[in-house]
Amino acid sequence: MQWVEWARNTPGVSTAYWAAYRLPFRLRYLRRRLADGGRAPAVAFAPERPHPLSVAAKVCSLAGARVVGPDQPHDLAVHFSLATHRPLPAELAADPGRVLNADCTDISKTAVEAAHQEAFGYGLAVDPTTSAGVCVEKSDANAEHDGRELRTPVPPARVRPGRVYQQVVANVTADGTEVEDLRVVVVGTRVPLVYRKHRPVSDRFSNDNSRAEVVPASSVLSDDETARLLHLCRLLGADTAELDVLRDRGDGRAYVVDLNPTPNGPPNHLPSAEARRALDVVTRAFTEEFLAPAHSFG
Repeated sequence: MQWVEWARNTPGVSTAYWAAYRLPFRLRYLRRRLADGGRAPAVAFAPERPHPLSVAAKVCSLAGARVVGPDQPHDLAVHFSLATHRPLPAELAADPGRVLNADCTDISKTAVEAAHQEAFGYGLAVDPTTSAGVCVEKSDANAEHDGRELRTPVPPARVRPGRVYQQVVANVTADGTEVEDLRVVVVGTRVPLVYRKHRPVSDRFSNDNSRAEVVPASSVLSDDETARLLHLCRLLGADTAELDVLRDRGDGRAYVVDLNPTPNGPPNHLPSAEARRALDVVTRAFTEEFLAPAHSFG
């Protein structure tokens, strides 16, 4: 909503807004620390610290873990960068402990396509100068949400640098009014949940949902698809990430169109009660995968 954006970005007001936004997570952090009665585990992030809207910041709060810099004592480190090409910073390369997403250094659409081809045996890339019909043109960079449909073939001179060209995935719902995206949450060796998101067909390339819900992975993915998604994450060096997956109504295949190791969330237009439950599920998975035995989530 417009007033929320105003409050987030207006000097003076923004400080109060973010303090109020953090309050529920801070209270749950304190409750967690009181319940544990022990030392709070510390998670170091570099080269960037997670924003309050990020899943990482929320999960650390809910797990009772402190967010610290890499120069402070810590139990776990996380390579955290919003960039598309994200080299591991020197302070994490020298870290003697475990560094999550240490090898996740390239999340471009080109890199995701190459991993998809290896993990699934098929992909989305098309040559816009020779294919006939309609393709999707979008930025190779992360989180641009600038896709558009383009009729092909096109002259080579119209192929733009820094863009990728992919087949159109027919993820339109049965009534033809919406598109359905699957936001697959990966935490270590597991997929604790999936967000099913819907948007009007006219807004298919935006990030503004009309509705969203939490579903178990088994209801929307086969065991084989889940295994291949986890393999794709390993190929891209992602220990924890969220994947955007589209199901084609024509061939029935699942297609990964994006991998995000630094997601914000849960998705917009997910009911608040479901969002709280989803964060609890993800926090439990993160704690069991990466913080145990230093910490437990009761």
